Amino acid sequence: MTPTLNLATQLRSVEHFFQEAAEILNGKSRDYAPEGIPLLNVVDSCRKWNMQPLQVLGIAYQKQETAISRFVRDGVLDSDPIRSRLIDAVNYFALMAFYAQYRQAIHEQWERWVRAQPCTCTFGELPHSCVRCLRLKWITTCLHV
Repeated sequence: MTPTLNLATQLRSVEHFFQEAAEILNGKSRDYAPEGIPLLNVVDSCRKWNMQPLQVLGIAYQKQETAISRFVRDGVLDSDPIRSRLIDAVNYFALMAFYAQYRQAIHEQWERWVRAQPCTCTFGELPHSCVRCLRLKWITTCLHV
């Protein structure tokens, strides 16, 4: 039986969509916040690709947007269902909004966490070449505040 479609039905559907998006983001939070530090995984991507955090998040969003555009154009996707792509896109927007709002505090927390990690540079290596030192160098020299 088809439900009665009205504005109340529309609102419930939208609320359910955002609730589902929040549950998925919460479930993936360890991927986005290892060690409990928000968006810490972004630091290594930034360092690896010489990009800023919003650029890294924007590229992750762009993957979803490409699939969504194909669905809009062709009405079909060969991979994930459109709802899954839309939820992922909304979650990347939410992460970008979080980063934009708390940018300075996030940067400071990243730096504190990295400084607290042990240096594993070994004798004979280039100075400051362990992962900890490379992260710290990127945070202190390349991160635009």
